[in-house]
Amino acid sequence: MATLVLSSSFLPLKVVSWQKAFCLLFSGRAEKVHVCSERFVRSVSRSYPVPTVIRYRNGGQKYFARNGMTRHALYKRDQGKCVYCGVFLRKEHMTKDHVVPRCQGGKDKWQNVVISCRSCNRKKGGRTPEQAGMPIQEPCVPHVAFLKGKYHEHWKPYLFH
Repeated sequence: MATLVLSSSFLPLKVVSWQKAFCLLFSGRAEKVHVCSERFVRSVSRSYPVPTVIRYRNGGQKYFARNGMTRHALYKRDQGKCVYCGVFLRKEHMTKDHVVPRCQGGKDKWQNVVISCRSCNRKKGGRTPEQAGMPIQEPCVPHVAFLKGKYHEHWKPYLFH
């Protein structure tokens, strides 16, 4: 069973195992928001309901925006297509492209990185899409549940506003 982790301001950050959720709870870094009434973890003398949603007590706002961006996550967000020409790519043939190139001050973050085919990446070079005449739709930060491909019913209030 998976657990949704929220920031202190109730924004979805990541999905962790129930074991990791217990570690966060017992260390005092997080608090329970929702528990599963059918599942319990038992010790010798106590029984604990398994948390399905927890919230960091302090901070955690930037975790997902900073750390969730993997090649697989980019591929899934961009639906396996080159954002410039629209051709479907196999994962091993995709390249990561910075919309605003790093040489022009572009950062390595969700809103600035897309997948592209090698020919489009070469054509764009060290220019922005507008400078290269290759306009695209602005990339976004996807919801953690979208990347995981599944979610629990009681996650809905926190994922889909």
